[in-house]
Amino acid sequence: MIRRLFRRDPPPAPEGLFDTFWIAGYESATHINIHGTRLDIVAAVQHDRQVAADYALLRSVGIRTARDAVRWHLVDRGTRRYDWSPVLPLIAGARRSGVEVSWDLLHFGWPDGVDPFSEEFVERFAAYAHAFAVLWGRESDSRLIVTPVNEISFLSFAGGEKGFFNPFATRRGDELKEQLVRAAIAACREIRAVARSARFVHSDPIINIIADPTRPEDRLQAELYRLSQYAAWDMIAGRTRPELGGRPEYLDVVGVDYYVHNQWIHNGKMLPPSHPQHLPLRYMLRELHRPLVIAGDIGADPCA
Repeated sequence: MIRRLFRRDPPPAPEGLFDTFWIAGYESATHINIHGTRLDIVAAVQHDRQVAADYALLRSVGIRTARDAVRWHLVDRGTRRYDWSPVLPLIAGARRSGVEVSWDLLHFGWPDGVDPFSEEFVERFAAYAHAFAVLWGRESDSRLIVTPVNEISFLSFAGGEKGFFNPFATRRGDELKEQLVRAAIAACREIRAVARSARFVHSDPIINIIADPTRPEDRLQAELYRLSQYAAWDMIAGRTRPELGGRPEYLDVVGVDYYVHNQWIHNGKMLPPSHPQHLPLRYMLRELHRPLVIAGDIGADPCA
């Protein structure tokens, strides 16, 4: 099936960004769902066991870049002790296959017993990021590419505002977003202290929200809501909330996650692609003015 993706060789990647234009992605969510069950999608699809074959399959169609995960909850044993056995086979498989990997450090989940609203959360995540950078320097001679915290805006909405994702809080979305931004910034700082050439990809959904044509008074609220999609990126870059420690160089590559339900009428229904006011993706990308990668599966559901 994968060989049918391309009718000809894929185009080259932009100079200095990634090895190939097309990037594979292995779903790596590790959150606790509403039933109290820890998810581990990497293990569920046996990517951790079939990594050599998975990466070889990518190379067979000319893809030499992939997005994968470290899985914080598995490697962090507390008190700065780490068990790297879950990630070492992935690193080795990538090295042998010649596949460049962008590593997610936090993909919706964290170790049991860690309160994401606490200072410990940021400190422990920073220490873990530092330790992974040290491990990478020992195990690989390739550049390090990291997504520190995946989808900060979505996770803060789902887990901090509406309560259908861990940590299942409500009306604390802004507080959780600031915590996740602090963690991402701390990780960038620690990683750069070890690997100065490291690249950072910060992935978040992009959205389009319009006012109901029959309610023009909602236009301002709809536009403010739409602009909120850039809040985490602005904080990471230090454009807003500079006390969090953001710096322009930390906002390195923007990862754009685009889903079929990412456009809707304010306080109303989703805008399907057939809707006359549905905005084409190419127009949504024009606002970013950054090196970017489409990092989320178009049409996929992150809540699954």
